[in-house]
Amino acid sequence: MAIEILKKKLKVSPFFMKAFATLKPGNKKYLIIPAMPTPNGRLHLGHMSGPYLKMDILARAQKRNGNLASVISGSDSYESYISLKSWLTGMTPEEVCSHFSALSLRDLHALGIPYDDFVNPVSPVSKQGFIDFAYEKMSDLERKGATEVRPEQYLWSPSSDRYIVGCWLQGNCPVCGSKTASYQCENCGNQYRPMDILNPSSRANERDLLPIDDYTLYLRVRKKDQLWEHIDSMGIDEHFKEIVKTYFRSQGDYIRLTNPDTWGIPWKVKGGKISSVIYSATFMNVYAVYLGEKYKKLTGDLLNPFHPNSGVITVCSFGIDCCIPYIAGLAWALESQSFKPMDYLLPNYFCNLEEAKFSTSRDHVIWTEEIVNKTPAGRDAVRYYLAMINPEHGTTSFRVHEFIETINSVLADQLQRLLTKTWSSIDCQPIIPSDSLVTKLELLLLTQLYYLTPPGFELAKSLEPLNTWVDEVESFTGTDLYWWMKGFALLAYPLMPDCAESIWALLGHQNKPSESDFFIVTRPEVEQELPVFFKRVNFEEISRVLPESLSHIGQYAK
Repeated sequence: MAIEILKKKLKVSPFFMKAFATLKPGNKKYLIIPAMPTPNGRLHLGHMSGPYLKMDILARAQKRNGNLASVISGSDSYESYISLKSWLTGMTPEEVCSHFSALSLRDLHALGIPYDDFVNPVSPVSKQGFIDFAYEKMSDLERKGATEVRPEQYLWSPSSDRYIVGCWLQGNCPVCGSKTASYQCENCGNQYRPMDILNPSSRANERDLLPIDDYTLYLRVRKKDQLWEHIDSMGIDEHFKEIVKTYFRSQGDYIRLTNPDTWGIPWKVKGGKISSVIYSATFMNVYAVYLGEKYKKLTGDLLNPFHPNSGVITVCSFGIDCCIPYIAGLAWALESQSFKPMDYLLPNYFCNLEEAKFSTSRDHVIWTEEIVNKTPAGRDAVRYYLAMINPEHGTTSFRVHEFIETINSVLADQLQRLLTKTWSSIDCQPIIPSDSLVTKLELLLLTQLYYLTPPGFELAKSLEPLNTWVDEVESFTGTDLYWWMKGFALLAYPLMPDCAESIWALLGHQNKPSESDFFIVTRPEVEQELPVFFKRVNFEEISRVLPESLSHIGQYAK
């Protein structure tokens, strides 16, 4: 419906246009926050297919339109799984965070995903400031009467003197019955109390587990109508909203704020005897406000993007297992009224690997840096395929042979050949573009921007305008081929930035592809050959980075 309205607005001008008729330069500001990864491992293609690539594509589309889009995130360094990794490796928790934060950034960089800032809360430069910020926000909640101490039961092992909570707790989800760990079910997305988990056991295999009664601090959700009004305004898929509704039905109008542990930011629970820390999962919405302070310093803005009077649009993306912390956690802002809630949340399902869940522990992974740097696939091809199979509306799967076929048939045999042929046909004396070309391109840019701007965000659909433009090349001749190449660079830039930036530069532009520069007549470097952006690949080349768990698929190699 929105696209039909855009079509009616477009007008063909009989004169050369200095700008598009309807597509105007943006003047908005965005703070884009990909989910804060737990620094207990690297980022694989399953991670990239969800929030990380999605947020980079969103940011590039907004920048192309002239908006200011800053991508800032950080490590979830106080997550309990840091303790587990420390126990397994012998590294200190701080060493675990530092080591894997650096590796995660390398994986992001390999796929062409830059951050304007990335925080490690336990690093010497951030630690005390982060702790002070957390204390301030927790104290603010308590002062405003938005918290409640509730009785809770935990399991304790005398032999290890360990409370079986967080990463140490295993069992079956009380909502869907699936195998689960900690308080978050990766299958149904729900969160539960440790005493609710079915068939509880310890990850460390202690057998002497005893029940211990103590207390936990919770946020009381009193403004539920206001919470749902805000959630509805975001355009979140109904399934994710149903997860939150199920949570409130089963757990009541409460959100966990503390957890028994020694790793984390200490917080004294009134009446509690067990050492407790701030529960990092539901702290994510407040962590975002901390990142807002980083945004202020980066941009020079006077207000934090989460200040009620700020006009900055805030967007966060995450996986289905984080629905409760991020979506229900919006209540923190509403109850405290000291900052505004996130403007848009973009959750996604999981992307599997050959139908089975990506798993570091089972070595069923493809690491991002390896597939980009150790195979001829190239990061633009990886980005294109991940965008195509992104799990916005359901679980998807990275299929190796489908990936190879996409590179060979769609990118190498079709797109690369078309780009090379078009480049060789460009007139080095470009003139005014035809009205028909401008009108078609403007509609496609508007359509793609619509799909890459929340609440209408649809990553897979953002490929359609690019594909349509590629199909349209046969309808243009002469100097219009120069303008067609420009249009291709604009439409490809959010999805395949390396290819787009290279073409834009060869066309004579100095900066990154932008809609405002489209009508600038440049001198294309037609004497130079167009680089080969997409090469054919074979199974043997891709198999270099495949895990042993996929050794069986080699027999199907073509």
